[in-house]
Amino acid sequence: MINLINEAKSIGIISHVSTDGDAVGSSLGLYNSLKLLGKEDLVLIKNSDIPSHLQFIPGIEFYSEEEPRELDLIILLDLNEFYRTGNIGMEWIKKAKEVACIDHHYSEGQSFDFSYIDKEASSTSQLVSQFIRENNLPINKDIATSLYTGITTDTNRYMYNNSRKDAMRESIYLIENGAEVDKIYKHIFNSRKINEFKLANEVFEEGKFFYKDQGIILYLPIDLVEKYDLELDEVSFIKSMIMEFDQIKIAAIINEKEDGYKVSLRSKIDVNMAHIASKFGGGGHIRAAGFAIKKDNINIVRKNIKKRIEEEIYK
Repeated sequence: MINLINEAKSIGIISHVSTDGDAVGSSLGLYNSLKLLGKEDLVLIKNSDIPSHLQFIPGIEFYSEEEPRELDLIILLDLNEFYRTGNIGMEWIKKAKEVACIDHHYSEGQSFDFSYIDKEASSTSQLVSQFIRENNLPINKDIATSLYTGITTDTNRYMYNNSRKDAMRESIYLIENGAEVDKIYKHIFNSRKINEFKLANEVFEEGKFFYKDQGIILYLPIDLVEKYDLELDEVSFIKSMIMEFDQIKIAAIINEKEDGYKVSLRSKIDVNMAHIASKFGGGGHIRAAGFAIKKDNINIVRKNIKKRIEEEIYK
């Protein structure tokens, strides 16, 4: 990877659509490091709206909406399948001379000129931090803040098993290099709106239980989100909040979108969420995964998801 970067005169960095803290954090961290390295023709490709709670991350203004053009190298971050970059991303990839990938998701993936895929890693931000540290690439307070944001959001404040050791090691490295931890926690975890909890109350009341009441399927329709004057990215906390209840071992959260549904799967027991998501064309990790599906009757959608989860539980 470092050889590809050193030899490339033009580089683009892109992540997945429906972006999140790890996608934005790893992208901005690598972008700013390569910028300090002296890479002049460097593009941070915007293919998705940046959620409001991530707008504080240093360098957010560097995201570019320029037209796709030929680049020596495209680096994919936090995904390993081309289609997840969306239509804009696919156009950039088609024009690239070489494509590389750094990721931590379970998937068959694509073929790359270089790939570093470690599904045991807590986050792509962790892997980018390791890459910067091991290759003595530039790092400063802004880079450290971006990468720390990615690690802490993808581990849900270090609650997941795959974050215990390597992620904490990288976090210490980032703190030593100026990561603004208090600022990150204020924006990500300590700035909730009362309306978010009012919405959560309605969503939980309508939840459908299964698996001896240890599993739950939640549905967030667009009109309910609009009722409380919120954006979809502002209700993502429900995915982690529902798993804080001792009774709940498995959860599926269905977010309605204009053209379909985005489904997030979570588990606290030995059930492979990534395998379930793959049945719907998605992917992820053993305990956290997701996929997108087309619009249909919500009761049919719930039924299909429940069926797939139970097949995995009782196989």
